[in-house]
Formats: sequence, structure tokens, C-alpha cells
Amino acid sequence: MFAAATAASLCFSDMECSMIRAVTRWYMCGFVTVCKLLWCRRRRSRRRPVRMLRQLLVSVAALCVAAQSTAAPEPGEENINEVLAGGIAPPTVAPARGDESRGPFPRLLLRNGFLIDGTGAPPRGPVDILILNNRIAEIRSADKGAVSNVTAPDGTEVIDAGGKYILPGFIDAHAHLGSTSHAPAGSLTNPEYVLKLWLAHGITTVRDVGATMGLKWTLQHRELSAKGSIAAPHLLVFAALPATIASPEQARAWVRDVHRKGADGVKFFGAAPAIIAAATAEAIDRDMRTAFHHAQLAVTRVNVLDSARMGVNSMEHWYGLPEAMF
Repeated sequence: MFAAATAASLCFSDMECSMIRAVTRWYMCGFVTVCKLLWCRRRRSRRRPVRMLRQLLVSVAALCVAAQSTAAPEPGEENINEVLAGGIAPPTVAPARGDESRGPFPRLLLRNGFLIDGTGAPPRGPVDILILNNRIAEIRSADKGAVSNVTAPDGTEVIDAGGKYILPGFIDAHAHLGSTSHAPAGSLTNPEYVLKLWLAHGITTVRDVGATMGLKWTLQHRELSAKGSIAAPHLLVFAALPATIASPEQARAWVRDVHRKGADGVKFFGAAPAIIAAATAEAIDRDMRTAFHHAQLAVTRVNVLDSARMGVNSMEHWYGLPEAMF
């Protein structure tokens, strides 16, 4: 009861609460058994100490089993494992794309659109844009007759952009392909909805910061997107360093593990400065990017200036910057 109350008051996760209860239970059992042994020795009993010793050995064995059953989950899967342990069904995988998604095309011609090129220059047009093998090959003013008045060769996909604007694809630098926080509603996020919603808003590249639905699951969608098997933006996947990391050496090993799995970067929420520094250094050594959500309860140890000096690439949500100014 004490262990459960303490774990709840400190806001531990369900998995951590279970581990605390199990370890406390077996430690208390061992403590009681040792007390009985000492009492029997004082009474100079011979048979009871044997029985008490047997109970102690059983308690130690049970403690070992409990420790194994609460072993650390696979790197990158910490978040999703807690949710699945609560009985929630695993997240689904986005289905193969259908008629709503076409391309890529060897030769694509966008006709009569107004171009906003992203450089800060005003819109210009109408223009025709010729794209060969996913590369812009030519941009010409449509009213000059350079492209528009020429019949497109066979095999050219032509899109009439008259009265429309043509822009580079948007990049969502902080997003999540679903969230385990949806689990209390009874199910996890439908990835198909999220992926197509991004595309409908012109987003063609997404940085998933945390892979909270599981690193393997998120990487699976990254690969399906790269192959053109699903309707989805390009994905960059960052794994979230868990709060259970206890040492710089363990942090480096965790980063190596998620790198081997294919993670593009690492996200931090907060930890001891030595742990953040070690994980960041390991990520830099492996050409991985880093992002830091300076959690309000951890920013007193590492703020934006601290993490920037360590080499972290980006701060998230603006957190940690105000604290760095005082």
C-alpha cells in the first residue's frame, strides 16, 4: 500500500508503479523472514530457522523473477509498451494507396499556374513547370508560348493549374503520427487519417518528433512512404529518450540501439545534464539530429542555452527559452 501510494504521489507511470510494488513486496517479505530467523536464533530453535531460511530463498528467487518481468523494454518502444500493457489494441498500419494517390510520373507538366517559389519573391505567372523524373527541369512564362502552346509529348501527365497557385511542399518540423494519449478513449490514432490530412494541407515532409506510437511502427510507415506504397509525406523519425535512463553509458547505448534500428534523430524531454550531454554526443557521432522538449519539471537542470552548448539542434514548443533568460 505504501509503495502504491508513493508511486502515485510522484506521478510514476503504470509500468513503474508495478515494478515498485513488486520489488517492495519481495523486499518486505525478505525483511520479515530475516527478522523471524533472528527471533528463532534467540529462542535457540533448530527446526524453525530451516523453514525460515527456505522462505528467504524463495523470496530471493521471486524477487529475481519480478526483476526479470519488469525488465526495460526494447529501445524506442517504451511509450507504446505501457499502453499495450493496459489492454489497448496495437495501432493499425496505413493501407495501400488507392485512386486518391497518383504518380510519380517520368514527365509531368503543370500548366498556367501562379508560382510562389518560397524565396520571398511575389507570386509570378501564369507559368508552366516541366518536371522530369521528380526534378524541376524548366519554368517558363505561359503567356510567352514557350511551353503551353506546345503539345505535350506522349507519356506526359498534364495538370491544368489555371487560376491556382503552385508552391513548394510544406515541411512540418514538429508532428506526431498519432499519440498514445488517445488510448483512454479506447483506441489509438488511425494513421491513414493523419497522413492524408497532412497531404491535403500541402505538407510533403514531416518530422515525427518522438515516435510515441513505437519506433518500429513509425519507421515502417517511413519506409512504406519512401516506396510509394501508401499515400503519405516523407517522414523523418526521432526516437524519444526515456526517463528510465540512469547513466551516461546507458544513454549512449540507447542511442546506438535506436540508430541501428534506423532512427533519424533523438528527442529529449529532460534528464540529468550528464545524460543529455552523453546522448547528444553519441547522436552527433552517428550523424543523427537532436530535438529537446524542455519539460517544465526538468528545465531547471537543462535549459535552452545549456542544451545548445551541448550541441542539441532544436528546441521544441519554445520551452526552456524564457528560463534561460533569467
